[in-house]
Amino acid sequence: MRIIGLERYRAAKNAGARAHGLHWLAHHGFRTPAGWVVPWSELDGLEPDAEAMLTAALTPLVGDGTLAVRASVEYEPALEADVEPALSFESVLGVSGPRDVARAVLRVRDQENQPKIQAALQRAEIDPEALRVGVVIQRLVEPVVSGTAFSMDPITHFSRTVVEAVNGSAEGVRAGSATPLRWVRRHGVWSVEPTSSDIPMFVVIEVADLVEQIGRKHGWPVEVTWVWDGEHVFFVDMSEVPCSDGASLYSHRAAHAAFPDVVTPLMWSVGAPLTVGAWTRLAREALGETDLDPSEVVRLIHHRAYVNIGALGRACDSAGLDRGVLEAIALGGGARGALSGSRFGWRAVLRAPRIARFAARTSLSTKNVEREASRIQRDLERFKAGPDCADLTAKQVLTRVDDLLPIVSDARYLEVVAPLVVGMHASTLRRRLTAVELDIDDIAFPSDGGESADSALDGLHASWDALPPGTRAAVSGGRVSRVRATKSGRTFLTEVDAFLAQYGHGSDWYADISVARWSEDLRSLLRAIARRVPCASATPPVTRDRLVEMGAAASVLRSYDRVAAWRELAHRVSELNALAYAELRPLYLRLADILQRRGWLDRPADVFMLTAKELGDALAFNATEALVRETVVRRTAELNAAGEGAAPDLIFGEKPAPLAPVHGEQLRAAPESGGYGCGAVVRVENVDEIGRVMPGSIAILPDASARWAPVLVRAGAVIAGRGGFRSPLAEAARDRGVALVVVPDSEGLALPDAWAFVDGYTGSVVLTDSAAEEGLACDVPAADEPETGEHPDAHGAVAAS
Repeated sequence: MRIIGLERYRAAKNAGARAHGLHWLAHHGFRTPAGWVVPWSELDGLEPDAEAMLTAALTPLVGDGTLAVRASVEYEPALEADVEPALSFESVLGVSGPRDVARAVLRVRDQENQPKIQAALQRAEIDPEALRVGVVIQRLVEPVVSGTAFSMDPITHFSRTVVEAVNGSAEGVRAGSATPLRWVRRHGVWSVEPTSSDIPMFVVIEVADLVEQIGRKHGWPVEVTWVWDGEHVFFVDMSEVPCSDGASLYSHRAAHAAFPDVVTPLMWSVGAPLTVGAWTRLAREALGETDLDPSEVVRLIHHRAYVNIGALGRACDSAGLDRGVLEAIALGGGARGALSGSRFGWRAVLRAPRIARFAARTSLSTKNVEREASRIQRDLERFKAGPDCADLTAKQVLTRVDDLLPIVSDARYLEVVAPLVVGMHASTLRRRLTAVELDIDDIAFPSDGGESADSALDGLHASWDALPPGTRAAVSGGRVSRVRATKSGRTFLTEVDAFLAQYGHGSDWYADISVARWSEDLRSLLRAIARRVPCASATPPVTRDRLVEMGAAASVLRSYDRVAAWRELAHRVSELNALAYAELRPLYLRLADILQRRGWLDRPADVFMLTAKELGDALAFNATEALVRETVVRRTAELNAAGEGAAPDLIFGEKPAPLAPVHGEQLRAAPESGGYGCGAVVRVENVDEIGRVMPGSIAILPDASARWAPVLVRAGAVIAGRGGFRSPLAEAARDRGVALVVVPDSEGLALPDAWAFVDGYTGSVVLTDSAAEEGLACDVPAADEPETGEHPDAHGAVAAS
């Protein structure tokens, strides 16, 4: 019988994925324990003399020393990584001597017949005959610290390095009875660290560095099992991280600049085509033809806008570009995250001429962007010089809307481009600043604290704070006449008038055309000034002059100048977009006035409950009064209900997440399996109580061991007191798509009539009284997308009015 050394694995076939991974690691210079492979072809048909034959073959090999025996599984034919079931084969550790090792080999092999393995194959709809089990025998490394590491987040598939570690052996984690410490690193910055740890940090850093190297050399995200013996890090297993490049990631944070928290139907039907058009235009001009489907870019869920970062990332992948910048936008990592650099792959080289032309001649040139912004400003001024919409018919108003939309579309495109370019140049500056031991957060730019609506409001708040008490109270109450009655009040209103002359087109949320502009509602503005909490942000200490004094290289100063210029330009195009977009509101209010005079609407704000097409149909008498009124009432109720719950910032996959409760106890949890769950909390202390878990409820378990697997059939989500990524229940939960998080102090969570929301992707857990959440939907809803219409004419035929 053949028992083959791991270093000669290429000469052996049919030995399984673990053996292949260990040979790959050793072949590429990563430290692995010495060992041998028993291919499954040698194990088949050994009965009844299997033990004797194995003992004879192992006698000249194993000698003295302690060994570990582990399964090496593969399928015939090979399966895709994302459909392989999680099979929990137990290893046999600490054996020595040929006979004991032979018995351990047979014990490991025979686990393929265990019910839990057969059940996992059945759930994955895999023929049990397709399973092949080889065996790996390795010298046992005595663990001082051990754990698991991932070159990609195995749940979110973000480009983040994850390291889990425990003192001693990790067998307790693999059994689900112990909780490892966890570290998460992105672009050299630790975003997740344990509050306290006695594990040497240099070991964690070494493991993180090594797993990143392994992932880059392997060309696919990997998971490794590692052991530190007090001197060296050894790898005892490596496998690919099951992930799908086609997975969607929806970010509300990325859409927040263009859309408010809760989006009205009219705003969605007008704003979504503008945002989609900006992103698809950017992709087309920079990358050429891609597989990007415009209908996938922006989606409405819970009446909130989400940008599909996954779809945009696939467009980047097709061009050979790293999607790290898009992930940073989704994560909202501030200066450290959002300004991370991109790497270029070989496919980008093929598109380099197009990208270079785009950078030099179109949107990435400051001169061209300034020229385009000036052109948009001239077009907007000509538009504003047109007739007053109060005297126009419905058909004339809609014509004006169609004239304005291309101007807004061009401004929106520049507003998308400028921040991305700022991020690219800032990434270069950050790398170059390391030579003078600075970070970009230490750098001051001319635009910091510059003139803006926010800074002007801060100034008005300071003036309000200096008013006499009586006048200050009148401003706080929005009592304009009483403010005008005092000399100090009239002086203050002069400042307010100057503010309105420059920023009157704005509002508490400029991106929402359903919100009254500051120029429309002076009382509301006065109350906002009084309520305002000024930003107390200190100006970074290092200016350009200071960089020169420090002897910064010319390359650093050039990067600084590029970032400064683009920051100024980004501010200008943002204001330009706000000005153009604000012109839509009076046009739609004029249409509301026409319908109100007709008796179809009760108040002007009702027009924002209709989509652009529905509004056009109403004005053209293609809809009835009863239908319009019923639509307004229904949509108003829907938006009010949507505002009662908290929507997640990120949604993974196509299945929308449920709304989380606004009030409740926020728990700190470690995510172990992606998914969402919300429902009544049920605490289960022993296996006999599993029947108490009702369909959709949230099960609280003491640990994540294999004995709790039946819970996954019924529970909507699981909160475990102990466990990690490699716990049997966590693997089974990922296999089934059930959310699972670990809360170390979960023993105190079982409250009477408790209700919980669990986000298995981020580890967010909200625990609250079920009575407080009465009426909040727990079922995951379908996406709610009113019809957006077509640009530029989304209103249909309109009769003269």
